[in-house]
Amino acid sequence: MNVPIKCPPDAPPGGPDTLALFRTFDWASTALGDRADWPRSLVTAADIVLRSPLPMVLLWGADGVMIYNDGYARICGERHPRIFGSKVLDAWPEASGWNEEVMRVVMGGGTLSVADQEFTLLRNGEPEKVWLTVDYGPVVDETGSPGGVLAVCVETTARVLAERRAAEEHERLKLMFSQAPSFMAILSGPEHRFEIVNASYLRLVGHRRDLIGKTVREALPDVEGQGYFELLDEVFRTGRAFTGRNLAVDLRREAGAPPEKRYVDMIYQPLQDEHGRTSAIFVEGFDVTDRTLAEEKQTLILREMSHRVKNLFAIVLGMISSTARRAKTPADMAAALQGRLRALAAAHDLVRPGFETDGTNGSRASLDRLIRAVVGPHLDEPGRLAADGPEILLGEQAATALALLLHETATNAVKYGALSVPGGRVDVAWTTVSGALELTWTESGGPEPRAPSKLGFGSLLVERSVTGQLRGSLTRTWRPEGLLKQVTIPTDALAN
Repeated sequence: MNVPIKCPPDAPPGGPDTLALFRTFDWASTALGDRADWPRSLVTAADIVLRSPLPMVLLWGADGVMIYNDGYARICGERHPRIFGSKVLDAWPEASGWNEEVMRVVMGGGTLSVADQEFTLLRNGEPEKVWLTVDYGPVVDETGSPGGVLAVCVETTARVLAERRAAEEHERLKLMFSQAPSFMAILSGPEHRFEIVNASYLRLVGHRRDLIGKTVREALPDVEGQGYFELLDEVFRTGRAFTGRNLAVDLRREAGAPPEKRYVDMIYQPLQDEHGRTSAIFVEGFDVTDRTLAEEKQTLILREMSHRVKNLFAIVLGMISSTARRAKTPADMAAALQGRLRALAAAHDLVRPGFETDGTNGSRASLDRLIRAVVGPHLDEPGRLAADGPEILLGEQAATALALLLHETATNAVKYGALSVPGGRVDVAWTTVSGALELTWTESGGPEPRAPSKLGFGSLLVERSVTGQLRGSLTRTWRPEGLLKQVTIPTDALAN
């Protein structure tokens, strides 16, 4: 019996208009026969398909004769309308294996569902990858058995490709993140829980590798009390970024080891959610420890150079004054000054031992030679220096530190001590006792010394050289008759 199908009277403008095609199609030429003879189950199923806003196709009978709507027609591409009313295996020969399985399962009373199933179809003449989400179910006929297959078919190609592009972009970003030379981390929530860290960040914090999921306070307890947790709290609360340069942080980079001071340039950048609220903080920066230490060393060297140059000028002025007082003629004064300036130049070379003036390696200096070369230029007449002790050879580091000690001490003696007046003298004696050098500088015949309220830069530099480079000790005693300076240095530090 022919039951008319009631569908929307008009198809969308420019659409496939499968309703009109359905009405004019020669169904008698198919296995379905003339529409007047169709069973009610087929008529009802066709009516559902053609009315549906979703892409749907009906595969009727054992051959799976196709009746579909406008949505499915768009999926068919250039194959529509040629495949309308044809057998499904003939319509899609490139997917015949799949459709055979569908017909077998569903006509047997089962169902099938696939999500984002990939197919290669020739719907527009060329092989094309297509992704479909399809739900197949049986349509029961008047006998109570499956008479056909009803399929809801949604093409998801655009979404799948977009998700794949997004996933690829995400992987590229992860790769860039992990391989970035700067250290990076993302801390989520008000507790600043590690969500992502890269390799550079792990190198910065040292032995810790299980940061993900921990809060910064749990993962980095050694940073407590240094102000960084409070900075993170402030950035999260206010939503304002923080940027810092040459920031010092003490990190325990090896298990059980004491904290190590590192310097970093970094930024805490708040990240907002869709409501504009801070949800995480992006941490990014560079470990600039080597640069900072190099800059500090450079600054120290420049200060030391400035101090030494000023001292050299002071020494030369003192030499001129002292020589002028005793010289009988300009020629005598010139000769005396030339000799003292040459000795001063020799002492200056010994401040950088181990190299001759032409840049070649030199021999190791003895302590006696060093004392006479450094202190000699400060003496305006013989007999003002006595140096006595065993032969001791000095390595480069020890010679540099001791030359600085002698140079600073002699300079102060010329300025304020025994060598600042006629008749004053200096006695330098040394010996080795129990694996250590004991050196004594004794001044006499000068003005009564006064202990300074604080040590000057030169004295601090000397103390750092002795106690730091040479692992020794230094004491000063301000006696009425003159300064007494005592230095003790391990003998193994003298050779290295």
